[in-house]
Amino acid sequence: MHVPGLTVVAGKLGMDRVLDEELVQPVGRVRAVPLRAGHEEPAELAPEHAERVEIGARDAVVQVLTVGHQGLLNAITGGQLVVRGDMYVRSGGGAGVGCSPAAGCSVTTNDRIRGSVIAAAPNFMIFHSDTVGGRVRIKGGGGGVQCGSQLFGGPYFTTFEDNAIGGGITVRLMKSCWFGLFRNQVGGSVSVNNNTFADPDADEIQTNVIAGNLSCFGNSPPPQRGDSGGNKNIVAGTVSGQCRKVV
Repeated sequence: MHVPGLTVVAGKLGMDRVLDEELVQPVGRVRAVPLRAGHEEPAELAPEHAERVEIGARDAVVQVLTVGHQGLLNAITGGQLVVRGDMYVRSGGGAGVGCSPAAGCSVTTNDRIRGSVIAAAPNFMIFHSDTVGGRVRIKGGGGGVQCGSQLFGGPYFTTFEDNAIGGGITVRLMKSCWFGLFRNQVGGSVSVNNNTFADPDADEIQTNVIAGNLSCFGNSPPPQRGDSGGNKNIVAGTVSGQCRKVV
């Protein structure tokens, strides 16, 4: 899938390299190696630096992936992304990871992050049908309490759908248009606190299976089913705060 405004930069992965010469301080770091059958430990290549990165149709393995300030990662493509360590998204950055029919793709790529996903004030985080070995932690960001045209012609939003997450999920202090958690298998606890969304149908938390606790406090709007058509969440631990309405 081609997303307007993104620049392909990972030339060493077999894709064309197109660098915006106007970028004075390119941000975002991808340390990449080619993914080839029969080569479980390929030699590591030098880091790539770019403000916008699109994975493209080729599979790619990275050691640690950092999306820098104002950087963009588009891995909602036909290629599979594997991160052997952690993934970081810095302030003003954003990441789309994983192709699936729910994301408008004809294939499901089952992207994998073996470590954790840590985001500090990102504008958006869109994860579909991925496996995260560690935890997911998002603090702040979201692009503001508005639903204007910001992200490829639409508003900024954050969603995690159909993922397997080994640790917990924490989302707090986000101000955005919309947020959702759907059909995730979560090995830890889920905490959604002090977030504000412009869309009255936002904060949809449905059909998740959570091995730990589920807690929600200080969110506007509060967690809800909305128009998702989803089912109530299955929670092995305790449920507290606003999340009592979604179990």
